[in-house]
Formats: sequence, C-alpha cells, structure tokens
Amino acid sequence: MHILAGLLIVFLNLDEVIRIVRYEDEPKAKLIETFEIDDIQAEAILDTRLRRLAKLEEMELRREHAELGVERDGIQAMLGSDHAQWVWWAPGCGMCARSWGRRPRSAAGAAPSLTRRDRRLGGGRGAGDPRADHRDPLQARLDPGGEGPGSKTPSELKFKEDDALAFLVPAETTDKLLLFASDGRFFTLGGDKLPSARGQGEPLRLLLDLDDRVTIVDVFVHRPGRKRVLASKEGYGFILPEDEALANRKAGKQVLTVGAKGAAFCLEASGDHLAVIGDSGKALIFPLAELPEMPRGKGVKLQELPRGAACATAAVHGG
Repeated sequence: MHILAGLLIVFLNLDEVIRIVRYEDEPKAKLIETFEIDDIQAEAILDTRLRRLAKLEEMELRREHAELGVERDGIQAMLGSDHAQWVWWAPGCGMCARSWGRRPRSAAGAAPSLTRRDRRLGGGRGAGDPRADHRDPLQARLDPGGEGPGSKTPSELKFKEDDALAFLVPAETTDKLLLFASDGRFFTLGGDKLPSARGQGEPLRLLLDLDDRVTIVDVFVHRPGRKRVLASKEGYGFILPEDEALANRKAGKQVLTVGAKGAAFCLEASGDHLAVIGDSGKALIFPLAELPEMPRGKGVKLQELPRGAACATAAVHGG
C-alpha cells in the first residue's frame, strides 16, 4: 500500500516525475524533496520504466490500493481477536497433527514413543491412517459469483465488489459437499479441495464444469442414506436418495430433468408433509409419501400452476 501510494503521486504529477527522472542529476533526492515521499517510494518509482509510468492508470492503482486496504483491515481484525486467530490457525494445526501422526518406524517395526509435544499435536492416534480420527472444521462459503473460501465466521467474511453471501455450510475437511445446480445437475466437491480461509476464494468454475448460465441452487454436506426432495420451476419433482447424487466427474451428474426455467429447490426429506408454493402465491400441502422415489428423471406434477407461473419454493413439515 505504501508503494502504491507513491505510484499514485506519480500519476497525479506524471509530467514532472518524468522530467525529474530524465534530467535531474540526483533524481531520487529530487523526488523525495518535491513530493514529500520516502526512500522506499522513490526507489519504487525509479525502478519503474518511464514507458510504464506513462501508461499507469489511476483507477487500477486505486482498485489495488483498496483491495490491499481490505486485506489489511482483515489482518488487523484477526490480530485483535483470539477467536479469529484460532479460526485462521486451526487448519495449519491440523496439518501439523497429520504430519506428526505419520511417525517413522524403527528397525524392529514398532513406532517410536511419542514425546509430550507429539501428544499435544495429536500425533500417534493408534494403528491405521492417522487422518481417520482427525477432521479440520471449516465453513464452506459460496457467494453469488461462484466463489468459495474456507474457514471463517460470517462477520469476518470479505467479498469482492458486487458479491454477497449465498451459502454458509458448516462442514469438515473430510466431508463431501454436494452442489445442486439450476440445470438439474449435482456436483461433488471434497471439503479439502476448497481454497484456504485467506483471500476471497476461487471461482467454482475452475473446480467444476459449470456453464456461465448455470447457477448454484443449494449446497450441503452429504450424509449417506439421507433423502431429498427435488423440483423444477415447472412444478415437477420427486424424492431422491442422496447417495444417487454423488458424482466423480467435474461435469457432475444429471439427476433432475428441467425445462427452460431450471431447478427450483432441493430439500431434505425429513418430515411427513410437503408445502409447495408458486411465485403466484398459490400453495399446496400434501403427504410426502405421495411423491415417488427415483434416482433421476422429471418426477410428477407437484401442483397445477397458473399459466406463466413457476414453482418458487417449498418446505417439509414434520408431525
């Protein structure tokens, strides 16, 4: 930020800076004297080619300066909060625990005894894979721009301009996340594949084969044996065994057949009645048992919608 502040001075006084660099015998001293900058800023200006100086764009400099300001504020907030420091430090601690858990064996084949420090780091959890009992907590955050950073609390999340929180999913690094897309596909993403908590995340389209026109409808942690209710905005739906949604390909798995309006919702089938509501305000409640259970397809009509209306949302009611 300090160097960028100096370069902003260059842009605002470009002709004079170029004159000093070209014609003054001691350009660094003259820059410091004329613009009241320090040695570091003057050195950065002199290290920048004159041709590039002439092409510097003020808006780009201010954008980068603002982004660094947000990062600085986040670091200062972390330094002022014990909780935030633990959120930041926990993943690294987990990596240490897994690393120390893989102890070299002696010539006799037995693992060496653990020191007090080893025990504090969580190493030597017994026979088998040391990762089996260790799970790093994380919160998978996705924003409408399709990006997802790792472990943070809601108040600490930073977003790019025009982005906002869409999903905040408590999970662990050993979990599998299921992402339901508007085109009826499911995508599977390992919790350990998400970017770290630092920064503003990475576009999901780099991790999955998502078309630009496709949006994320829902995100949740996979639980074997669970069932979900799927529906399209045309008003058709069915019950899906969640295990059928798992996909091993970046292209995902086509599960719900949708029309031009796309998918409407993906709810856990945890109750006994389903309330379906259209964007026209029309609602219909019926027993969940009336829906067929299918691994894929279009499903049955959930309610008769008025012309031009779409299925907007639903809720599963228990008892």
